[in-house]
Amino acid sequence: MIKLLSAKQYGKTLKATIQSSGRLGFTDNSAKEFELDQPTWIKLAEDDEAPDTLYMVVLRQADEDAFQVCKAGNYYYLPTRYLFDALDYDYVGKKIMFDIVRMKDMDHDFGGPVYRMKRRFGKAQKEESDD
Repeated sequence: MIKLLSAKQYGKTLKATIQSSGRLGFTDNSAKEFELDQPTWIKLAEDDEAPDTLYMVVLRQADEDAFQVCKAGNYYYLPTRYLFDALDYDYVGKKIMFDIVRMKDMDHDFGGPVYRMKRRFGKAQKEESDD
């Protein structure tokens, strides 16, 4: 079987960044793709074989194991500070971002749309001056 790969589907850049507060913030493109303007909860999962990868499941109903998406102005985020502290992510000293890719073949196993979040590092967070 031949499957057409649409540039429209793969032309979007989906990203999220851990803010210095520990919140996981989503870019505008990501917020639109995940339809975060609706009530949304997100489950996160680790991959034991890929320590730089998390998986995200987008849900439309409350789940006690999921983070409820919060909104501040036009900005959507997850309150993930304690999670990233427990995972020992240095989000204060380093800029940690995730490149996000849709993983449709995993939807059935996790009960919702699944996305792979590949961690990468940007320039170091600005250090506060002692002035």
